[in-house]
Amino acid sequence: MGAATALLKKIRERWHIDITKYEEGLLKNDASILSYLNNQYLLSSGISYESDDEYQYFKLIHKMLCLYTADDLTFRRVGNISDGGYVMVHPYSENRVAFSLGIHKDVSWDLEIADAGYDVFQYDHTIRKLPIRHRRFHWTRKGISGSNHGDYIDIRRMIEDSGHSDESGFLLKMDIEGSEWDAIEAAGGDDISRFDQIIVELHDLLNPANRTRVINCLEKLTENHVVIHVHGNNYEKVYWRGDTLLPNSLEVTLIKKDRHRFRVSTEALPGMFDAPNDDTMPDIFLGQWNRDLRIDE
Repeated sequence: MGAATALLKKIRERWHIDITKYEEGLLKNDASILSYLNNQYLLSSGISYESDDEYQYFKLIHKMLCLYTADDLTFRRVGNISDGGYVMVHPYSENRVAFSLGIHKDVSWDLEIADAGYDVFQYDHTIRKLPIRHRRFHWTRKGISGSNHGDYIDIRRMIEDSGHSDESGFLLKMDIEGSEWDAIEAAGGDDISRFDQIIVELHDLLNPANRTRVINCLEKLTENHVVIHVHGNNYEKVYWRGDTLLPNSLEVTLIKKDRHRFRVSTEALPGMFDAPNDDTMPDIFLGQWNRDLRIDE
C-alpha cells in the first residue's frame, strides 16, 4: 500500500505540472472541474491529505474565517440580486457614514445605503464619472491601496479626507479587485476597528504566492471583528483539497465583536439571502463552512 500511495502521489504531481501549464487558457469552470475530478480520484485511492500544504492552507482559511451567528442578528441583502449585492446585518453601523471602495458601473449598494440616510464616500480611479448621482454620494477619483501616491490613497487618508477623522462606527464596502491586500496590510488595527461592519471581496486566494499576505490580513480583519457571512463568487474558479474547497474569491461580511453574543454557526451556504454573482451559472455550494470546527471553538 505504501508503494501504491507513493506512485499515486507521483502521478498526481506529474499530472498537476502538466495541466497547470495550460491552466491560464482554461475556462474557470474547466479548471474547477479538473480540480474536483483530481480530488475525487485521490480520495477514492485512499490518499491522505494531512501532509499536503494546499490542504492545510484551505483548512486554515476556513478556520480564520470561522462563521459566527447570534440570535439578534437581522440579515438582509443590499444591492443587486446578482453581482454587486451583499448580505449584511441591520442596523448597519452606529455612524451613518459609509465608504464604498470600487464602483465601476454599479452603485446599487450605494443607492440603498444612501436612501437609508448614509453619506456614502465613494472611491474609484477607473471611472470618469458616476453612473448615477445622488445627493448623499461623495465620489473621489482615487483608488484605495497601501500608500498615498499617484491615483491611490490608503485607508487612513481616506477617512481623513472624508472629514470624519475624529469619528468611528463607520460602514465599509470594499471590492477593489485584489488591491484589498495592500490596503488591509498597510492599515493599522485602529483604522480597521473604526468600522462597525465590513463587507470585503477577497480575491486571488488560490495564488500560492499570496498565502502569507492572505493569512496576515485575515488576522488583522478578525482582530476586532467576527465573520457573520461568507459567499463564493462564481465568476471565479474553485479548487478542492480532500474534504475542503476554496473559491478563488470570497465575499465576506464582518461586524464588531462587542456588538452581540456570538456562537459558532452551523449554517450551510449559500443561504436564503445569497445569489450567484454570475446569474447564468449555479451558485457555489460551500456547505457547512464550519463543519470541521467543534461547536465550542
